[in-house]
Amino acid sequence: MKTKFTLKLNLIRNLFIYSALILAFASQSFAQTKHIVEVSNNKFTPSELVINVGDTIEWKNIQGFHNVNGKQTSYPSNPESFGNSTGMGWTYSHVFTIAGDYDYQCDPHVQWGMVGTFEVKSSGNKKYLVEVSNNKFTPKERTINVGDTVEWKNIQGFHNINGKQSSYLSNPESFGNSTGTGWTFSHVFTIAGSYEYQCDPHVNFGMVGNIEVSESTYKLTINFTEMNPHIGQMFKLYLVNSADNTTVETISLDQITNADFEIHSSKLVKGNSYIIKFYSDHNGNGEYDAPPTDHAWQLVLDNVTGDTNLNYAHNGNFTDIFNTTSINDQFFREISMYPNPATNKVTIDPGNYNIKDFHISVYNISGKARSVEIEFSNMIELNVNNLESGFYFIEVKNRNEMKTLKLLKR
Repeated sequence: MKTKFTLKLNLIRNLFIYSALILAFASQSFAQTKHIVEVSNNKFTPSELVINVGDTIEWKNIQGFHNVNGKQTSYPSNPESFGNSTGMGWTYSHVFTIAGDYDYQCDPHVQWGMVGTFEVKSSGNKKYLVEVSNNKFTPKERTINVGDTVEWKNIQGFHNINGKQSSYLSNPESFGNSTGTGWTFSHVFTIAGSYEYQCDPHVNFGMVGNIEVSESTYKLTINFTEMNPHIGQMFKLYLVNSADNTTVETISLDQITNADFEIHSSKLVKGNSYIIKFYSDHNGNGEYDAPPTDHAWQLVLDNVTGDTNLNYAHNGNFTDIFNTTSINDQFFREISMYPNPATNKVTIDPGNYNIKDFHISVYNISGKARSVEIEFSNMIELNVNNLESGFYFIEVKNRNEMKTLKLLKR
């Protein structure tokens, strides 16, 4: 009896240790990250973040009378609401479970530019299921990212998957299986693009499907240091695709508040190369002027392979990032905007330039694009009635030049 009792105790002890190890491993494997945002001096620090689904943001009010307002009543495009009441000395946290872009503000100080933004990214590659039955694919259409898997499950009938390039020449890669019943077929998509597929026995009955595969994107972090000469000045950064010279993203700061700060983007695509152009509005006129009037620089990023960190220490090696010389000077002089401040409509006068060549973009002070109605006639009319009060940057481009105008919406 004693031996049996000892064996039983050892078994229970071993099971307990084993269970504890499993729990510890699970806790470590599924641990999420907490991101701290300080709230003080009419600003959120940092004002921009990139996090993953399941992460927590914790706001700490260390000075002043503030709140966090990310409610969908204020920002309808936010995937979910979050926020707290106005007060002092508080700590507020929220776990974000839905991927997407989020904006928020401090209600008492939004007019002073006290706003923030962050992106919640889906972590890791995903598997998407498609049911095959009753001569149809459910769902018929899917949008996924490079590296994701689509799994088809035949739950009824005699079917197959045919996404081969011999049937669909425009498919970036081939996929498919043999005709049969009760099968499961999966494919990992590694090339971005639009894919079509069919069930061969039932294509005449409309048994077809479509998959859109988007590029996987990576995070760019630029660490700026020793920017003391530009504290209090507007700052703007452009992420430009080297291949076609298109602007992928524009990031704006209403003013530089610290000598050391970070800029974040989540628009990098694997294999692409970029020119990162940025300037500080040294003369304070709210628009870009060639150095030395404004101070401008650029960085080169070749062949992105993943998340990227770059460091930039302030120096006097300025670059005219938009080549604003000769004819460009005329462009800068002729393009004008009025009224400013504005409440309902804004007019942009193109001067002697062909209005058909113009492209207009509107960004808030966090660098997020905002949608407005634009009418092209002899002038360019922008309906800004639906914009919230605050500062905005109006980016005016034609084929060769660009000018940024600063607008106060009341």
